[in-house]
Amino acid sequence: MPLSVTLTASAAPLGTATSFNALITGGVPQRIVWSYGDGATFIGISNTSAHSYGAVGSYGASATVTDADGRVATGTTTAVVTDAAPSYGVTLSANPNTITFGHPNQFTLTATVTPRNGAAPPTQYEWDCAGEGRGLATTAVNSYDCFFAGFPADNIWRPRVTVRGGSIVATASTTVTIVP
Repeated sequence: MPLSVTLTASAAPLGTATSFNALITGGVPQRIVWSYGDGATFIGISNTSAHSYGAVGSYGASATVTDADGRVATGTTTAVVTDAAPSYGVTLSANPNTITFGHPNQFTLTATVTPRNGAAPPTQYEWDCAGEGRGLATTAVNSYDCFFAGFPADNIWRPRVTVRGGSIVATASTTVTIVP
């Protein structure tokens, strides 16, 4: 089996170390030369490494592996260093966004999430159908059906969603109007 290296890198904001992982198949590494694309190098035997970059940008990184039989293989990837921490842009919509009094009190909330600066997709959505911080429901999907037995005093529901993924948290809200 030929020696091969598949290299991956995590996106990271400036000032945070970028993590690298070398998937090595076909041999046992005796030496790995890491080149981070900014002039820095490191020699070791671990298939993981981390490096902090001094500027925002994209860097061509490589890991060159030499195995016990003297075979050499190189894996390459692009490390992306952003100028901001990972975050989410979130909008919330309700369908319908107007409910006629006396009809079924039901609407569907849908969160549209835009991961920014290398953020992974969210893993949790916390739904607050009335916008009052009670009766919360948590799901792993971006939509939720809300049902009510009554109406708010000012005829407006203010539902919101809190989106979470790792340490990233973002919130969005919308309005649902009840008309006579």
